[in-house]
Amino acid sequence: MALNLPDPDPDDPAGDTSNLSNVAATNSLVELERIVQQREALGAECLFLTKSSNDPTLNVIRLIVRRVAIPVMTLQQVPQNLSSSEVGALLDRITVQGLEVVFYSDVLVTEAGQTGEISIFACRTTSAATVSPNGGTVIKGKMADFGGPKDTGVRTNEGLALVKPSEMSLYPSDFFLTVAQAGAPGLARRINPQKFYIAYRWPQLSILRSPLQRAIAQLENPSNGATQAARIVDWGPATRTGRVADLSPGLASALGLRTDDVVRLTVPKLL
Repeated sequence: MALNLPDPDPDDPAGDTSNLSNVAATNSLVELERIVQQREALGAECLFLTKSSNDPTLNVIRLIVRRVAIPVMTLQQVPQNLSSSEVGALLDRITVQGLEVVFYSDVLVTEAGQTGEISIFACRTTSAATVSPNGGTVIKGKMADFGGPKDTGVRTNEGLALVKPSEMSLYPSDFFLTVAQAGAPGLARRINPQKFYIAYRWPQLSILRSPLQRAIAQLENPSNGATQAARIVDWGPATRTGRVADLSPGLASALGLRTDDVVRLTVPKLL
């Protein structure tokens, strides 16, 4: 089955300060990884790496200035034509290795003078995630809240990675406010802040989109034992924040959590 990299999110606020860097097709994945790590050593963060749509001999790296140190990126080749269960098993193995998938992409490498395409997972080391006995992913770390009319940290037209306007019917009728109620057209502002929803850094594979939309995540405040269930609506927070999840204001309040408190998040097995 084909695994397609989603188009870069036009509502990503990082896009305002990011830039693109072209890299000629390299001799090997190891060499391409070294180039990415060199860029990051100079104070940039790689947001995505993919083959150019305009020039068949180039890879394109999107970079943003990095304000804090984050784990170095590593690249792992993904075998072709994996089944859903094989993709799930591969993601589990990556998690067990203490790695977090940042993105999936197709890149170009050269072999015997010929340029060829391979698929990769870009990963960073994390101590936050483990695989639970039932196959789900357990993530523990700092959180913040997001979403709703009062969240000025998102643009007025900013969307959600897992919810397009045409997909709002997948959620209860009061899950989103009207444009008039929110005072803004973007779903990140229109989402009802009293509903229970989250954003976390799920591996950005198109195959996971539908399972993630249906998934019910379980959250716990380890300090008081409070638990709640929530829907997954967005990707985030950015790695450089040092946080593992963003929660709706209503969910954070119900769990007794405030920004930078620790939360335990369990996402069910998706594939």
